[in-house]
Amino acid sequence: MAGPVAESVRLCVTYQLLDNVLQMFESGVSLSKGMWKRLVLKAVDDRDHATWRFELSLYSRLRIYRVIVSERSNICWWRLAKHLPFLKKPCATMVRLVCGSSVLAEFKQVKFPRDQRLCKQCLSNVVEDLYHFVMHCSCFSYSRNSMFDSIRSSLSISGCILWDSLGNIMQANVIMGLEFPFSHDDIFLIRKIACISVHKM
Repeated sequence: MAGPVAESVRLCVTYQLLDNVLQMFESGVSLSKGMWKRLVLKAVDDRDHATWRFELSLYSRLRIYRVIVSERSNICWWRLAKHLPFLKKPCATMVRLVCGSSVLAEFKQVKFPRDQRLCKQCLSNVVEDLYHFVMHCSCFSYSRNSMFDSIRSSLSISGCILWDSLGNIMQANVIMGLEFPFSHDDIFLIRKIACISVHKM
């Protein structure tokens, strides 16, 4: 991480803790050792999270990853592959897509300006990015329609209503692993169907 930014993050944490100490002196209330430890650990965790988000912003390939993943924890595709080992390859495909290391033209043809990295599958003069590939490319219409039909028929009634209320971009984000307030069973089914379908595409 860049030196000046790292220093400013460290200063923010220090000032936050000093502010807490001053408030304790002014109010006459002191924290127990355990409460002070939790306060320091939270400040350090906040600093680490801010550092992590900043480092993600340095890489254009991680544009989708920044949208999909909000916490520093194992990505949902790793957890799904661990739970269902037969989905290891489809889950690896999803990770590659989210991290920008797939064969999509958006990332493959790095010597060309982004607006010239067009989809060679459908010849629609549209940049071949993740959203085009998953939601719009006419070459994959049959697979896409089959995926959406499977998702809708597998969801609970409330999950189906919630799914239908999402726009195209949000549906694509949920398919790629965005946490959304579906029930545990519904989000599990969406991810299972999505990773198999997108892997086949």
